[in-house]
Amino acid sequence: MAIVKYRIPNAGERQILFAWVKQASSWTAWNYLFQKHKVFSGAVERAFKEDKRHPQPDGRQLIPDQWMSSVLAHEASFEAALDRLRDGNRRCFLFLGAKGHFSDGTMEPRWWKEMDGRDKFMGGPRFSPAESPFWPEIEKAIDDSLDVYSNIAAVLRPQHTDVPAPVDDLDAFPAAAWAKLASRVPGDPTLARVPTPPDPQVYVKTKQTITEYGIWEPVDAKGGNVDGPMNYLHGGQPAPTIGFANDGQRGEGRPTLWHLIWVDTRYGTKPIPAEEKTYQFGMK
Repeated sequence: MAIVKYRIPNAGERQILFAWVKQASSWTAWNYLFQKHKVFSGAVERAFKEDKRHPQPDGRQLIPDQWMSSVLAHEASFEAALDRLRDGNRRCFLFLGAKGHFSDGTMEPRWWKEMDGRDKFMGGPRFSPAESPFWPEIEKAIDDSLDVYSNIAAVLRPQHTDVPAPVDDLDAFPAAAWAKLASRVPGDPTLARVPTPPDPQVYVKTKQTITEYGIWEPVDAKGGNVDGPMNYLHGGQPAPTIGFANDGQRGEGRPTLWHLIWVDTRYGTKPIPAEEKTYQFGMK
């Protein structure tokens, strides 16, 4: 079967992609999401305390103690991951169910959304928090958090490494984020430009070890023509494949050659870049 590629980004789209990936992998973006998570945990805690003061007639707790503890524990994990990123430790982007990783810190809103959906649409077990008078507040906080998460989560290392890079189709790009950045191209001097690749230029084939945290772009075998969208890749991890339009049922993608465009050296002893003050996060 002939390979059908996704639409290859043009010059303007490459700038949008670079600016978005750089923003989505920033401390400012994840701190913005963390503030949304605190709104969620605060709403849950208010509902939990009210639940304790006024128990249900049948003795049930709408929000069990363990659920409240889990929300606070994952929020602490989120904060630890944010601290690691501010220190320049980008291992917080790796997929690990442990404190100090965004994959762990962001679990709760996703779990609550899934459990509520199972109750409403799949005939699953009753999701008791939805009976709380605080549920509209909690549900809005969940949706707001997940809206931001959906626009930046592609910079996280996927759970499985034998799948295509997260950003593999321009047509599937979050529409609101794309439109906001596209409105700034061209003419906005604060929008990040695609840089000249490092010298000497660095290339890594699929399955080879990624040498640097940063933004990489798939190119053809000769290393010249763009072969798909840019992605944020993770140092020390195997380079992924790139997706294509008629990928098989297993969705493994196809091998490609990744070209290093930009090395992420932000944070640590350095101040937060002034550029991050211009980042916009109105996702809806």
